[in-house]
Amino acid sequence: MDFFQIGRLPSNQVHGSYDLGLVVFSFIVAMFASYVALNIAANLKSTLFDKTHYYKWLFGGSFVMGLGIWTMHFIGMEAFITFIPMEYDFALTFFSLLIAIAASGFALFWVTRVQISIPAILIGGLGMGIAIASMHYVGMSAMMHINISYLPSLFFLSIFIAIIASQAALWLMVKSHDSGSPRILGFNILSAGVMGFAICGMHYVGMAAAVITPAEDTILSNMQPMHAGLPPFYVGAATSLIMIVFLFLSSTNHKFIISLKKNNEILKAKEIELDEARKRAEQANIAKSFFLANMSHEIRTPLNVIIGTASLLARSNLDDKEKKYVKRISITSRILLELIMDILDFSKIEAGKLKINLINCDFIVLINEVIEIMSVRAEERGLKLITNYDPKLSLKIISDTVRIQQIVTNLIGNAIKFTEKGYVKVNITSKQKDDDYFLIRLEVEDSGIGISEDKFDRLFQKFSQIDASSTRKFGGTGLGLVISKELVRLLGGEINFTSQVGKGSTFWFEIPFLIDKRQ
Repeated sequence: MDFFQIGRLPSNQVHGSYDLGLVVFSFIVAMFASYVALNIAANLKSTLFDKTHYYKWLFGGSFVMGLGIWTMHFIGMEAFITFIPMEYDFALTFFSLLIAIAASGFALFWVTRVQISIPAILIGGLGMGIAIASMHYVGMSAMMHINISYLPSLFFLSIFIAIIASQAALWLMVKSHDSGSPRILGFNILSAGVMGFAICGMHYVGMAAAVITPAEDTILSNMQPMHAGLPPFYVGAATSLIMIVFLFLSSTNHKFIISLKKNNEILKAKEIELDEARKRAEQANIAKSFFLANMSHEIRTPLNVIIGTASLLARSNLDDKEKKYVKRISITSRILLELIMDILDFSKIEAGKLKINLINCDFIVLINEVIEIMSVRAEERGLKLITNYDPKLSLKIISDTVRIQQIVTNLIGNAIKFTEKGYVKVNITSKQKDDDYFLIRLEVEDSGIGISEDKFDRLFQKFSQIDASSTRKFGGTGLGLVISKELVRLLGGEINFTSQVGKGSTFWFEIPFLIDKRQ
């Protein structure tokens, strides 16, 4: 039998009627399937950030939506009453279900992953409409005991309706998702009604296009035929139950995802706010450091003039009272200069501008120079400055001589400052780490006041001393150890200490120095 019916209709054409209850039921199933599809589309959009989650819902949503469309088609075919027993080829029937699922998956993927525009909706609707029409006509071909041909006009009209219905469905899915209105539920119900009516319209126009004649071996009956397999009501009820369960899961998941996204947006906004605040603080800190560096430099210049002038005055003919005044000017000016130098170095550290200048030198010579200067200060306080190393030893290295002497001066200076009687001892040990490096350890040991264990964590903090009375009694900014720690770090080493209250402290550093291999 030809696919299209051309010319006169056959005399043995089977005519039938429709069960109105099943027709209405098929529309309800189609409308409900459309509503579920709208909900699934919104849910899928909210899971795009998680591919695994997205594809799980895409597969489940395609199955439920496709099952709903196929069930509507099945009920609509069962609503057609003839005196020919309705039986279906299982393979073709199952294949038509797979087509419905594939068409649904395509639609859901299209509205959630493709950049939606009018051309995209037209193209997507074309593909989906052809797939749904294919499902319908494959399902029709699964009917047994009959021959079917189609009236061309109604056949192409049904395909046209399928395409228009699909394009409308895609458009409504997009509008449903994009609408942020509180009336979204009403919009979805109205949209589902339009989509359900369009799907049913395509199906029943397709049925009207069919010219059915009995197969040669078909026995006509005057009795109303029995439905093949499960009655259509049970099939529709089972499908509706599946869609209800999936709709509940989808709605719950959608609400959870929306809540999660809102929380994520709040967290991101907080992170951006904190990041901006951090950047502002860093910029303010850098600006402050640059200001301090510039100001320290400007103050240091006239201060050096004062120190130089005091030195010249000390060499002139002065009486004892005048010499006493000049000595006070010289001592306080040098103390102030040391404080300014500490501030200057600290500002450079915070601004990231402190640089290490590597030159060839002898570590022992550098330390001997510091010892010579610091021994005068130790004698002024009645302390012994002891060296526990061979002063004639030679450790030729490549490093920053100024920074090495600055670290050692800070450590010895602190030891002298916080020791009222006894001694300050400098120990040096070294070993060749490999062919290129010496590992040198320097310790500054004192018999001073010591540090209680609960104050250990404050020692290397900026502007910090063990207590307020230390600042009043011993003076200083509390920057010396902070600067020393940063300088040791820049030189690639580590610095630490041990201490007991009333017994003294030992500060030490270990630095791997590059060996000067020049002869």
